[in-house]
Amino acid sequence: MALVQSGIKVGEEIQHFSHPQHALNLIYLPYLYTCSGCKEYGAGRRYMCNQCDFDIHEFCAKAPAAVSHPYHTQHQLIFHKQPGGLKKSKCDVCGKTTNGFAFRCPTCNFCLHPCCSQLPNSLSFKGHPEHSLKLLSGSPDGSPYTCNFCNKKGTTWVYHCAPCDYYLHALCAKPVINGLEEEGIVNVPPKKSKIGRAARYASQVVQLFVDGLVEGLGEGVGDALLNNVTREIPINDNDDKHG
Repeated sequence: MALVQSGIKVGEEIQHFSHPQHALNLIYLPYLYTCSGCKEYGAGRRYMCNQCDFDIHEFCAKAPAAVSHPYHTQHQLIFHKQPGGLKKSKCDVCGKTTNGFAFRCPTCNFCLHPCCSQLPNSLSFKGHPEHSLKLLSGSPDGSPYTCNFCNKKGTTWVYHCAPCDYYLHALCAKPVINGLEEEGIVNVPPKKSKIGRAARYASQVVQLFVDGLVEGLGEGVGDALLNNVTREIPINDNDDKHG
């Protein structure tokens, strides 16, 4: 039986190809989750499996096989379940990697996150209430811009207020679409870098190897070897803080 939470009708049940073992229920929870479809963040409304750790954005669950989109009017964009096999794995709108569901033009290789496909041409943004912002494929003059919200430079698609010369990365606008802004979620945990995890694992292997040498070579020689080796392994786990 459907329930109503914060004006949202929930309780609808669907079957979805990405989770064939169980039905998914439309629910409302004001908490952060990672969408099992596109691998990006979400909050609030989502489809969830009551038996598994599986949550998916409503727009990901209902993504069509192909879509005609105003961001790329030359051709239809085709829905892809997995990033594997794509010629390019970065979204042309927000500039971030597509790790799951995505729309792609087979002719031009234009690529789009499902969340980015929901970004409107005109946006009302709490951080700039004076005027609505217009979505552009770059700054009006084509030069790099600085996002007034995160203070980082960018060249990707951007929301712009012409009277105030205010810029907002498309990436920084995504919380308006994925529910994070509505739920007041600002600081999201960084997603772990696969490169960072691999580097940490490699350093642990080196540690175990050197620990074995310490006993045979003596503590002083072993420590010196460890210091020289670990200095050569950069550990970089900086990653996107946006969903």
